[in-house]
Amino acid sequence: MKKKSRKFKNKKSGSMLALAMVIILVLALIGIGLIRLGLNARVQSMKDVTQISARSAADAGIEHAVRYMIDSWNASANKSDWVDNLWYDAAVWTNPAIPATEAGYTSPVIQLGSDTYGKTEFQYTIYKGIREKGYQIVSTGTATSRSTTRTVHAAAVLKSSYIGVGAKEDIYLAPNVQLDTIPADEKIVVQTNGTDDGIITVKPGVTVPGDVVCGPGGNPDDAIDSKGIIEGQQLAAEEEIDFPPILAPSFTSGTFTITTEPNVVTIGTVDSSTSIQLDDMYFGTGGLAGVDTLEISGNVDIFVDGQTYLTPGTKIIVADDSTLDLYLGGNFWAQPGSSIIYGGEVSTEAGIIEAASNISIKGTVDSDGNVLCDEIRFQPDGDFYGTIYAPDASIELWPNGDFYGAVVGGYDVLIKPGGSYYYVPALVNTQDLEVLYMGIKYGSWWEEGN
Repeated sequence: MKKKSRKFKNKKSGSMLALAMVIILVLALIGIGLIRLGLNARVQSMKDVTQISARSAADAGIEHAVRYMIDSWNASANKSDWVDNLWYDAAVWTNPAIPATEAGYTSPVIQLGSDTYGKTEFQYTIYKGIREKGYQIVSTGTATSRSTTRTVHAAAVLKSSYIGVGAKEDIYLAPNVQLDTIPADEKIVVQTNGTDDGIITVKPGVTVPGDVVCGPGGNPDDAIDSKGIIEGQQLAAEEEIDFPPILAPSFTSGTFTITTEPNVVTIGTVDSSTSIQLDDMYFGTGGLAGVDTLEISGNVDIFVDGQTYLTPGTKIIVADDSTLDLYLGGNFWAQPGSSIIYGGEVSTEAGIIEAASNISIKGTVDSDGNVLCDEIRFQPDGDFYGTIYAPDASIELWPNGDFYGAVVGGYDVLIKPGGSYYYVPALVNTQDLEVLYMGIKYGSWWEEGN
């Protein structure tokens, strides 16, 4: 019996040893698998991070390219070529071919620094284009430590601030203000860069035939205080409106001679361009003593290095096929009873668009960036055709007639009832070069391989 008992124990002992070895083997396999899994995950994470670093470098190239385009635009002596639909051999940037085939600029390889993950760098090419299609950018980012590259595409495009009603801060549409567009089936955008509660106020009796937009990151439910009707969307902007400053021009001081027609002064001549500077434009005093009508003939630029007051009974008349760019070096008030008149045909939509494109009023800054015009009060009699662009001024628009054009103000824009406010969307496409700015075309970004 004892002998059998010893044999039984030996068998049991051997079985436990085999089981232990199996368990150890299984655990070893699991451990190796986990180590392998962890190693693969680490390798994959390094690969992913390197790819992200390369793509981030490529995106940095896009931003760098846009900045290069902005600087080129601001320094350009041939801005009109950038917005023309035709191709000029002498133009630096214009080529209507799509897909883009002609490089306008290729950057050197730009390193982001050895402290960036993967030691990243980028290089980009900007292809020539036209305003409507943009300037195509191809940027390749490289993480040099692992030779990982990513290539992204986007388009830089010239944009206009003439969106409808624009402001840096408050927009107030008073009760019963009438808004519409020319043509009538177009859309207006009422947009601010501000995000504070009630930054846009739409009072009862106002119908907005388009969108009302607060600044990026804002909550439209809080930022837009609407008691009226908004036919479009209430939303936060994808990006801010840019407000290019208008630098006060330097023109030769002008003198006037009253014409044989009583109390009338004519500036400019047909089929010519004239640029003059006035110390002020206050009808009835100074150089305009005894004058109640200022006629504009040809293409005329006027810089008023002081205040501009259109007193009751005074007129500015812009002749047919003539243009007026009025640069304000001080505040502006068109009082009730005054008028700014376009002398061309305005009975058709085409005539209205032309008229609105031919008159502009602009607030300026000096060479040090100091604001020269910070208030505009616009209350003339009769219909007005044109644009008001004063990115650092408060604007009170209370015309005693219809307003056809666009208004872009600084820290607040107030529109009161009188005549109707007709936004002219075609103004976005006009060659008002001073209000154009360069930015990324929304929705143009894409990555190769995705």
